[in-house]
Amino acid sequence: MPMGNMKNNPEKRKYARYGSKMPIICRVIYDFKTQIKYQIVVDGQERILSEKYDGVSKDVSVEGFSFFSSQRLSKGDVIRIEVYVPTQKNPVHLDGEVRWSHPMAGFGMRDQYETGVHVLKVNGKLVVDTVRFDKVRGMHWSEVLDAVLKHFLDQDKEDKG
Repeated sequence: MPMGNMKNNPEKRKYARYGSKMPIICRVIYDFKTQIKYQIVVDGQERILSEKYDGVSKDVSVEGFSFFSSQRLSKGDVIRIEVYVPTQKNPVHLDGEVRWSHPMAGFGMRDQYETGVHVLKVNGKLVVDTVRFDKVRGMHWSEVLDAVLKHFLDQDKEDKG
């Protein structure tokens, strides 16, 4: 389990993070500040009416996901992230609540933000129902990791095997 590196800033994370660098598209489902819901259902089909924002994933955990994009989001916003995983035909859909969104500092980072999300659903499945300790991997696991990282682990096994 990750630990804090400063005495006055203890680590709040419950699970380890794993690096991921994949293209994403983000859309706001519910804007916390304006209290506007951008999700509607027409003839049984869900539609999200908000603008799409491109980004790149940073890391993923059992219940979390962070990414970089040009859009600053607000704590409490509910968003849908489409993660474009290599070797998968369709994107993985993550629905979650924004925990934080901060401007990036440094050269070439103007108008860029890093955002952290508590993932609630993966492809419509509740994440909380999938959290478990995986004895084979020797680590905590969930549908989030299965959907986003499993192909990397499978590829690693093939390369070593």
